Amino acid sequence: MLKKRPFRGFSHKLRSISYSLELSVVLIKVVFFMKIVTASLVLVLVLLTCVNAQFHIDTLAQAPAISFPVALAFPPDGCNKLLFTEKNSGRVRIIQNDSLLEEPFVTVSVKTYGEQGLLGVTFHPEYPDSPFVYIYYTRTPDSANVLVRYTDSSGVGISPHELLIIPRQINAASHNGGNIHFGPDDKLYVTVGDYYYSFNAQDTSRSNQRGKIHRFNADGTIPADNPFPGNSIYAYGCRNSFDFTFDNLTGNMYASENGPGCNDEINFIVAGKNYGWPWNGYCQYSDLPQYKNPMYYWSLPPSVTGIAVYRDTVFPELYGKLIVGSFNFGKLYQFGLNATGDSIIAGPHNLAFIGSSVIDVEVGPDGNLYLANATYGGISRILRLRRAVNVPASPQLYSPSANAVNQSVQPTFKWRQSAEAHHYDFQLATDSDFTSIVYDTTTTVDTSVVAQLLSYATQYFWRVRARNDIGTSSFSEIRTFTTTHQAPIAPLLESPGDSAQNQPRTVTFRWRQAAHTSVYILNIAASPAFSPILFKDSTLTDTFRTVSLLGAATTYYWRVNARNAGGTSPYSEVRNFTTVPPLPGTIALSSPPDNSIGQPTEITLQWDSTGYADSYDVQVSADSLFGSIVHEDSAIALHSFTIDSLLYGIEYYWHVRARNISGIGGWSATWRFKTVNLFYPVSRNWNMISLPQEYAGATREELFPTSASSLFDFRKGRGYGIVDTVVQGTGYWVKFDSAGEFASPGRIIHSDTIDIESGWNLIGSISDTVLTGSIQTIPSGIIASSFFGFENEYIESNAIIPGKGYWVKAIVSGKILVSADSRVSAKSMILKRK
Repeated sequence: MLKKRPFRGFSHKLRSISYSLELSVVLIKVVFFMKIVTASLVLVLVLLTCVNAQFHIDTLAQAPAISFPVALAFPPDGCNKLLFTEKNSGRVRIIQNDSLLEEPFVTVSVKTYGEQGLLGVTFHPEYPDSPFVYIYYTRTPDSANVLVRYTDSSGVGISPHELLIIPRQINAASHNGGNIHFGPDDKLYVTVGDYYYSFNAQDTSRSNQRGKIHRFNADGTIPADNPFPGNSIYAYGCRNSFDFTFDNLTGNMYASENGPGCNDEINFIVAGKNYGWPWNGYCQYSDLPQYKNPMYYWSLPPSVTGIAVYRDTVFPELYGKLIVGSFNFGKLYQFGLNATGDSIIAGPHNLAFIGSSVIDVEVGPDGNLYLANATYGGISRILRLRRAVNVPASPQLYSPSANAVNQSVQPTFKWRQSAEAHHYDFQLATDSDFTSIVYDTTTTVDTSVVAQLLSYATQYFWRVRARNDIGTSSFSEIRTFTTTHQAPIAPLLESPGDSAQNQPRTVTFRWRQAAHTSVYILNIAASPAFSPILFKDSTLTDTFRTVSLLGAATTYYWRVNARNAGGTSPYSEVRNFTTVPPLPGTIALSSPPDNSIGQPTEITLQWDSTGYADSYDVQVSADSLFGSIVHEDSAIALHSFTIDSLLYGIEYYWHVRARNISGIGGWSATWRFKTVNLFYPVSRNWNMISLPQEYAGATREELFPTSASSLFDFRKGRGYGIVDTVVQGTGYWVKFDSAGEFASPGRIIHSDTIDIESGWNLIGSISDTVLTGSIQTIPSGIIASSFFGFENEYIESNAIIPGKGYWVKAIVSGKILVSADSRVSAKSMILKRK
């Protein structure tokens, strides 16, 4: 960064053929510069007598306490703090309230040869909310220049984060650049010298950062609106800049530039422009359109350093002026700018003579000028230039901001320091005419006042003026603010109701609005002590909050409180609720056993209970796919269910599932059972038999699997015929090779109406023995014979016995009514169950 030092020309070797001319010019002027530096050392001894009469100089820090200060930086919050870098020690130092702190902000290991070292420093534009400080230095051991961001932790830099690394080129101990500032666009701008290799300045490839001004986001990334997409370069063709600055009124950017032995420049920086080094500006300039010429240049270089635009009221005569420092001559120059600030219309004029090298120039938050003053001969100072004798300027108010609302009832009032002020008058009132004054202090020496317990929801007005031994300033602007409302009352809960049961696992909590609330806080826990808190939301601006993924069958406790700038309410009442249970589990069946046979037609199905079941569903089917449901029921409260009127000799399938408020569980395994059969005797040889139960679709193979003949029925006009399907109410002939029995499935029937024709009819039986004398006909009196059964021969029968067939003759066609109302005792029934 630093240039034209008296010894530099002797210590550097030629880097390239292109630099032979520059080095020759430097060698010629070395003797001249040595004379200037020697003279400056003498002039320093007279101290303040060499400063213009309009200034009073304060030495805020000096050697041996500090060593070679380079860059100055003030935080944007206006607090009385100043950071500066020490080139050779690697320390970032702090001046707080005009006192140098012994402990540095941070210390880094630096290379110090030539212009290397700790060079630049700046604050994040939103400091201290974004508590970041940026520095630029030449690190050890690789001599790379790095841009590093530190976090300010109570005045100590921690958590370094490298944003930019520029590798060293061989023998490039000069032209390091190193100035860093944030612009009004909150972007970070960085100057990098050409590293003493001029060709770097015209190389705009992304990999070559040298000889450029760069622009970054605050996190080190490249802004999308940079002039070269994807490239940090903002301007190029630069040799070595001591400093750059922004006009906080117009946003214009200006940079100082050091020439090789001529042509020190003041440049108006425009995005994407080429500032000509080395082809345009090596002690001459052209009008070629690809280059942007300087606003001003010197033939005899003063080695321009710090640069600033003055926009304050302490020195009204400097308002809008460009102020530039000189390393060689120890001066401050001022330039007049045109209305748009893109050209110089007056100057340079000598503003002040410091007597030794000026490194940096900054306008402090108090409107005074601050300088870094250092020489290689041992002078190291931080100077403040303020008006020699002045009534203090009217203070600039800082916080609360104008028209602020919801302010604390114990606010802190802050304003910026006024130059030359010894103390301040602070007034606070409830009217803009300040006739109803609440506070009126005249002895405040700091730039802040803490008020005690103002009224809630009240508008206040405040102002400040500054005093010193010369006089009193006018009052500042009048600002107004409104205090917050008193802390809200505890909210009233609405839903879910207290001790509510079977709540869903996604719950919307609701409460009533509490007046003047800014935010609500919802707590949910599994215990009334709220330890631990399972869920907390302190960002709620509405009076409800939906919470999902709650546990099943769990009791929760909840409460709400409210907050505004005035404080936090007590908690509401504590309510609890219980969530719905989980879906019930799969049922385990218990009775009758799976694959059991011989079960009664009135049967009780039983199963084991399962957790969280409120009721059960049962299905009974005649097939395993439950396509033909013979019985189903739901909402069964017990663990058993009785079914009657099942068919004899049928295989049934059944399963069970459980229900609760959350839904229906899965079906259990499917079990099966078979009901008991009714058996009827048969004799060897031919038998007249019938189906005594209601059973559709029965076949000979199913009913009489051991028969030795086909099955024959009898029809008038046809006679005997072979049939396969057995119909209830009809008698049949069938032959068996041996005496035995047959099983008859189906439903028990106690009555039947049998169609008959005139003549002989072969009829069947019902499930009960019926006396023939009780049989009625339609029409009545149409029976023309006795009823004849067959037991190896025809026999006249006085009863219709289950499972047997009978002959009877009718006069005309009609119906026989067979009923069990007059059945004989069970002893007369020829059947048995198995």
